[in-house]
Amino acid sequence: MAMIFSRIFLISLLILLKTSVLAVEMLSINPPIEKWNQRLIVSREAKKTGNTGHVAITLGRDLLIVDANTGKQKQKIPIGYSQYTVTKDGRIYIAEYETGLKYFNLSKEAMRKQIPDDKLLINISQPILYNSKSQFLYAITDNDGLYILKVNNDRHTIAKQISTDRFQTGQLAQLIDKGRHEGLLTASANGILTWIPATLEEEKVKSFAIGGHLFFPPIYFAGKAYALVLGNILKSIDLDGGQQQIWEYALPGVATANVAMKVINEQIYAYIPIDRTLHAFQIGKNSCRLVWEKEFQQTIVQPVSFFQELLLVSDTEVVALSALDGKEKWTYNQKIDQEKEDYIFRLENRKNRRLTPAELQEVRGLYPRMETVKISAPLQIEESIIYCSVTGGQIFAFSAEEESPVFFYWLYKPEESLELSPYQVDSLNLILVGSTKGTIYAVSTSGELKKTVKIGNDPIVGFEVGEDNTFYILTQKGRLYKRNLPNLSPAAGWQSPVNMLDEVQVPPILHRDGLHVASIGKQKIYSFDVKNRRQIGTGWSIGSPMKSKPRLINNMMVIGTDSGEIQGIQFSSDNSIDKVFNIDVKNPVSGGISKPNSNGQLYVGDEKGKLHVLSISPNSGALTLDQSIDSVSSPIRSTPVLDGISVYITHHDGTIVCIRGSVKRWEQKPADQNSTPLDPIVYDDQTLLVPFENGYIYALSKSDGRILWHYSLSIQIKASPIFFNGDIFIVTQLGNLLALRPELWEKW
Repeated sequence: MAMIFSRIFLISLLILLKTSVLAVEMLSINPPIEKWNQRLIVSREAKKTGNTGHVAITLGRDLLIVDANTGKQKQKIPIGYSQYTVTKDGRIYIAEYETGLKYFNLSKEAMRKQIPDDKLLINISQPILYNSKSQFLYAITDNDGLYILKVNNDRHTIAKQISTDRFQTGQLAQLIDKGRHEGLLTASANGILTWIPATLEEEKVKSFAIGGHLFFPPIYFAGKAYALVLGNILKSIDLDGGQQQIWEYALPGVATANVAMKVINEQIYAYIPIDRTLHAFQIGKNSCRLVWEKEFQQTIVQPVSFFQELLLVSDTEVVALSALDGKEKWTYNQKIDQEKEDYIFRLENRKNRRLTPAELQEVRGLYPRMETVKISAPLQIEESIIYCSVTGGQIFAFSAEEESPVFFYWLYKPEESLELSPYQVDSLNLILVGSTKGTIYAVSTSGELKKTVKIGNDPIVGFEVGEDNTFYILTQKGRLYKRNLPNLSPAAGWQSPVNMLDEVQVPPILHRDGLHVASIGKQKIYSFDVKNRRQIGTGWSIGSPMKSKPRLINNMMVIGTDSGEIQGIQFSSDNSIDKVFNIDVKNPVSGGISKPNSNGQLYVGDEKGKLHVLSISPNSGALTLDQSIDSVSSPIRSTPVLDGISVYITHHDGTIVCIRGSVKRWEQKPADQNSTPLDPIVYDDQTLLVPFENGYIYALSKSDGRILWHYSLSIQIKASPIFFNGDIFIVTQLGNLLALRPELWEKW
């Protein structure tokens, strides 16, 4: 194992800002702009460092050193927040746009200085590239073009500058670190391919017109350059032949990730993702032909990777194919499930009994599946170990070998992220945010961070605000805290939390002085007298986990269960549970319960895509099912929203539906969207806003479902935004609280 991790590995997390907005003049309303952005937790990105047996992961302004054997954090080093690169010998280069290029040596912790000594290199807007063989550092600036620095131990001197008349802003670059064409290959926005040799001889620099701009950097393979011009034309260029283009091939669509190439049986193959389909081409001396294609579950946005004869594709999980014919060999989830089952089999044989549910749950935690995540960077493979970065800053380390005796090594999870919807306190103009590590952030509606308080280490799952600005916090492990607003100091008699010692996933419900909590561990409804800080009874057993966001109407809490029931829990005057009404809808219910409409009706969806309409009888007080409406055969895990006459729901597959009465008025599914939608927002009389987990916000016409515009935050979000006083408040998984206000978009 020590030999496997003898070097450090490259895991790049690239977030590309691709905002597509229709012309403002054509819209009835304007797309949202960022009013303010408060960074609560810094973002995460992983890259390689030197041969010290560690992985370096940046957290915005900090560099974390993680043990490559265990995935455990060992050290934190401040480095700033900007463009950077890390070399194999442990050098870190940080390009701060306004203050220049800085150098940090991981093997010499105190070594940090501005480079080069004789010039301030500012306005570096492209990734920094380093050739360990020639020891050249390449930095592209917006003002002065390309700088090439010679590295000699800790000294850095400018070896060459190529001015902006030859090297333009927006240039895409690819490092060539071996072969007769060692150097730098670049492509400009106006369609000029340039090769700069490592010898830096001016007369040997070559330029080629390629007929259009590139979406991805050019690549170099087997002595030739390849470029995806306009995203849909693959061109081959002979770097030895002046301006000679060898061939071009029109693709069946626009590539969604860069081309990757491999030699198999002395034949060159090129692999290009186009939307959800991977296309494999055989490359001849003067030709290119399609040999096979394979469709996946979602749009492929990362180039493929290779291990021996395997082709590794980033889909909803890592999928291994034969590079020759595209046949599936294994997937990550298949392998991790098999390793888990093998471990359970061995453990039960050793114990000579079946494992208990609690023991099985503990074992499952040792073998994490890739679920509800998106692979966010190209896979990196070092010495048969795959390093896979996914949304939320997590990194999986597992074996690439099909017959490896050990498949899974470790999963790195960020210390903290934001996965709970923000909570507004109207009377104080505060937005409250809870983290996965028990931290509460109080932010004013103008964007000022007022208070940060850490109450424990458990993920916060819900807030409730009571009388006189008392504030209740519920954590995933069933701990209940009471604080005073706005300073978040402990309330009298609440220096320590109330402990249920049960697992909770949904926010609590506050009714008068009674706080009611639904659990997924012991599957109970717990009630607390928060005024006297005592539990009421021992909890009401429901018999099924509850993951549905509950709703309080009159004196009843309505919540869905995993067993396909909707429960109406009625409270008596002393906040004990009086009656429980049960409606069997046959399918699991994990979506939230809507607010009531003007007739007092509630709406909730189930895992089969049905929408159920509920009401409370004015005579008996019983919860009743009025009707069930077929929508789309995809789970409804969000909370339906109402605008008085219509109900808007989002399905797990990305479909957005409007229902009026019992009739589906319209449905819309963005063609270019493969992420999961969150709770919709009724913005105004004409517009419905629908956020997606990949950070896109779509504006739809409420009357017919037309897409008016869409806007990309370019950051993953897991919690539904809230709409408060004209602003949309959004928390991102990587730790930002954003306020967006559509009406502030400048007309142009």
